[in-house]
Amino acid sequence: MQGQYDRAVADFDQAIRLKPIFPAAFNNRCSARAKAGQLQQALADCEEAWRQRPNDPNNLDTRAFTYLKLGQIDRALADYNAALGLNPNLPSSLYGRGLVKLKKGDRRGATTDMASAKSIQPDIAKEFAGFGSDPSPPPKPPPVAVKERQREQAPAVAPVAPAPPPVLPWPGLGK
Repeated sequence: MQGQYDRAVADFDQAIRLKPIFPAAFNNRCSARAKAGQLQQALADCEEAWRQRPNDPNNLDTRAFTYLKLGQIDRALADYNAALGLNPNLPSSLYGRGLVKLKKGDRRGATTDMASAKSIQPDIAKEFAGFGSDPSPPPKPPPVAVKERQREQAPAVAPVAPAPPPVLPWPGLGK
């Protein structure tokens, strides 16, 4: 059912109607809604999944992904960290945390997390790209003017005081 998120949401709706205490169904519906762009509804499902099973790293991971899609990167980072505290080898949390770090400008941390995720699940980047999660880094600051850069890189040189007039060995020779 890759890409058929509306159909998946309908299936999870039915499962939840049949069994209202079903954290996996709420979590899966959250995931499908987040991938479909129904972010506020997704977040409500994530909260319900979390209420029903608070220490499930998958619930945290899905809520983190939803926060990431909402642009709430600090909340996403907190949930990814919590999920990884419960399961340090959860590839979607490692990759998602890498995306968050990239958005925060931590390229080294992002590279480490994303490489770890890829070592566990080689196609994880493709999977996230299919969900509309852009792994592009934040824009770089505008370049500093060349003269400014050269001035910043030039070694500091103390001003040189003028040399004192020469002392002549015999009076009157300098006139």
